[in-house]
Amino acid sequence: MDNITVFCDFDGTITKNDTVDHFLSLFADENWLNIEESWKNGEIGSKECLTKQLDCINHISESQLNEFIDNIEIDNSFINFLEILNQNKTDIYIVSDGFDFFIHNTLKKYGINNFVEIFSNKLNLNKGKLIPSFPFHETYCKKNSGLCKCEVINKIKKEKKVLYIGDGTSDICAASLADILFAKDSLAEYCTENNINHIKFETFKDICEYLHFNIGESPSDNNKMLVGSRN
Repeated sequence: MDNITVFCDFDGTITKNDTVDHFLSLFADENWLNIEESWKNGEIGSKECLTKQLDCINHISESQLNEFIDNIEIDNSFINFLEILNQNKTDIYIVSDGFDFFIHNTLKKYGINNFVEIFSNKLNLNKGKLIPSFPFHETYCKKNSGLCKCEVINKIKKEKKVLYIGDGTSDICAASLADILFAKDSLAEYCTENNINHIKFETFKDICEYLHFNIGESPSDNNKMLVGSRN
């Protein structure tokens, strides 16, 4: 796997639930849902969407943020997935249109923050208000995302093949750059509807099995490969 670089979404892909949506459902006023619909309808980009949604949170404390982090759960097989990549000396990058505060602290909680390089939007707490910033925003991004995943991937991949893992709308553009694409939920639906080659998965256990039988050093086991759906 030394000729492959892995790029992975975070919210709803590594985590069991969409971290940002769950966070907003707990702490924001109901207007965040109207803003979300505007984003889903393509009326605004995620940078504008996230900024407006965080404005729907009147006040939050550091202890509330930490308690929220304590309750974030990741896919049970993700750590095993990292072990496979480490054994095969394969680089992995998290590319997320979510926020570094949630990602770094969640991975730290599971003791794996030093194994993954992270590209995401940033979040700071100032006198009870959450202030976002977008260091990887690109004005030419077709989706006007907070983080342009395509730009990050193109800068890092060099001559290596891209293995991409995602679950939702923010992954659609990045998925087009993948040589191997693992998709679930709305991303898998989009790929099916648009005849995009992908491997459907539910958990990282599925991905681990696929990698072991198809990219590992046991070609005789290819008859056991987990294909999911290729469309």
